[in-house]
Amino acid sequence: MAAAAIGLLAWCWVSGGDARQYIKTQMLMEDAVADYRSAHGGVMPVLSDATVSLEKLEVTCSIIDVCSLVGAGNVFEGVPDGCAALAGGGNDNCDGGGCFCNGTHHYIWLVDSDGKVLSQCSGSGCDNNNEDGYQGIWP
Repeated sequence: MAAAAIGLLAWCWVSGGDARQYIKTQMLMEDAVADYRSAHGGVMPVLSDATVSLEKLEVTCSIIDVCSLVGAGNVFEGVPDGCAALAGGGNDNCDGGGCFCNGTHHYIWLVDSDGKVLSQCSGSGCDNNNEDGYQGIWP
């Protein structure tokens, strides 16, 4: 096992169950995005005009349309934990319609142009609101 993977596993173990649930959801989201791209000729499952910039990574990502990843035969049977519902339109994972995110959850799931899944924590309780990764709160 690579040193980076061992370090990530050790970090998750020390950080507790919330960090492990975040990592599990991120990995499932990556699988769901890859499955969608494979089934749709490489097209990303994103909200057409929604993008978010993550400061420290200097990358602009698109918001994943989680509703397009939910349903029979997909990775997710329902909206996964962590998907935040935000006021307004075009700014959270469920604004594509057909499913509902949770107003008490904290993460907006994003994808870059290469298909890498990232997140942005939103609301109080987040260690940082404009950085990728687990931000000290779940869901």
